[in-house]
Amino acid sequence: TFFIRYTITNNSNSTLSNMHVGLFNDWDLHLDFENDRTVYIEEDSLLYAHDPQGAPYVAVAHMGAVSSAFAIDNASQMSLPNATTREDSLRFGVYYREDEARFDGFTDAEKRLALTAGTERTDIPGADISVVTGTGPFTLLPLASVDVGFIYAWGSSVHDLRSQVSTARNLNLFDVSEPGEYSQFREVSDRLTLFQNFPNPFNKETMIEFHLPETGHAELTVYNMLGQRITTLVDDNVEQRANFALFDASGLASGIYVAVLRSGGRTETIKMSLVK
Repeated sequence: TFFIRYTITNNSNSTLSNMHVGLFNDWDLHLDFENDRTVYIEEDSLLYAHDPQGAPYVAVAHMGAVSSAFAIDNASQMSLPNATTREDSLRFGVYYREDEARFDGFTDAEKRLALTAGTERTDIPGADISVVTGTGPFTLLPLASVDVGFIYAWGSSVHDLRSQVSTARNLNLFDVSEPGEYSQFREVSDRLTLFQNFPNPFNKETMIEFHLPETGHAELTVYNMLGQRITTLVDDNVEQRANFALFDASGLASGIYVAVLRSGGRTETIKMSLVK
């Protein structure tokens, strides 16, 4: 067995809603891969694949919540545009042939469906198969992060595979995030606060976080080292919470820029380094 861990951070100034994270695995277990099978064990939340002759038994197991354990018949001639029922939509294939519309590859819409379909399609008795293992949904506010994890496991029998997955899960090597809404883990300051931009130095865009001690008017302006105003990022009433502004410097020359936050008669400044 081995573990896969991802830390996903929202580096934009927008909220990422209904986000799912998963892995796609095309299992070709033997030369006769067109007859592989998938089976789902509900009590273990485990979707595994195997050859009809037996071993190896392989799986990618969830370490957190299950948003999808989804089996795909790669060669299926069904595609989402041709589906007329929910059952049809879950039977899409992933082969691509330029001259045949029914073989339209693994489209973005199909990826989204595969990540959110739960356990509606798990058991395929014999085909060239793939499996999608997904978790979520997550909502990430600017600069928030989540951790997700998966376990790759294989065994000589179903019992061996289940035992390996159970042992790996019980190790608790790292924490994974449960579905839900996440914000940057930083308490709102009780005074006007302008945090160092992230990333810094930066190449094109950088995020600026600031806190107000109470709801009110705030102005966030960027200047060059000559004191010339480059842009005003915020000039409005702002809530008493963590606030974020994206500074797009794609049209500016490399150098040091100064962000100035003004609110309630107070001023805070930081220096930002643009490197191109």
